[in-house]
Amino acid sequence: MQITSLHYLVTGPGCDKKLDIGFIIDRSGSIDENFDTQVIPFIRQVAKHFNISKDGVHAGVEVFSNPPVTKVVIDIGSETNTEDFIKAVNKKVVYPNNSGSHYTYINVAMKIANDKLFNYEPRKKVKRYALFITDGKQNTLPKYKAYDKYNAKEEASKLWKKKIDVLAVGVGKGINETALKILTDHGKHGKVIKVQDFGQLKTSMKAILSSICTSK
Repeated sequence: MQITSLHYLVTGPGCDKKLDIGFIIDRSGSIDENFDTQVIPFIRQVAKHFNISKDGVHAGVEVFSNPPVTKVVIDIGSETNTEDFIKAVNKKVVYPNNSGSHYTYINVAMKIANDKLFNYEPRKKVKRYALFITDGKQNTLPKYKAYDKYNAKEEASKLWKKKIDVLAVGVGKGINETALKILTDHGKHGKVIKVQDFGQLKTSMKAILSSICTSK
C-alpha cells in the first residue's frame, strides 16, 4: 500500500499485513509527564492502525530505564485483538512512581529485546519490527557498571540476525542521532525517525507506517 499523507494515516485504515511489532519504550526521568500524555496515546494510535489478532498482527511492549527495571510488560502475541492490547497498555505500561532517578540504558534495552521481547519461535513469512522510542542518549553510572559490558550495537545486531528491523524514533534535542543510526545498522536494518518534541510524536506515524506497510 502506498502511503501518501499524514491525514490518511491518522484517519484511514491501517495496512493489511501479518507483522510482529515490539515497542521498546524509554521510561527515563526526562520523559516524565510526556509518558502518560504523549507516549501512551502514541502506542494506542499505532496499535489501532493494525489488525491485532491471533492470525494477523502481534504486538508487545518493553519499557526501559535503569537496568534492574527494564523489562517486557506485554509479550508479543499475548493479546489477540486490538481492544485487549490497548487495555493491557493502559494497565501495564506505566511510568514508575517510586522515588529515585531513572536513566537511559539503551544497551540494556537492546539486550532485553533480544533475550526476552523477541525470544520466541517466529511465525513463517511474518516480518518483525522493533519500534524503539527515546528522548535521550546512553547513560553510564558507577552503580550500574556491571551493565557496561553490554554493547548496544552488538545487542542490536542479534536482532538483525533474526531478520528484525529497528525503527528508531528519536524525540527532541537530547538524542544521539549517530547512536540511533547504529541501532539500524545505518539504514540497512531499519530507519531513524526524528521528531522535534513529544507534541510532534504522532507525526512520526507517517514514516513508521510507510516503512512497515510498504516493506516487502
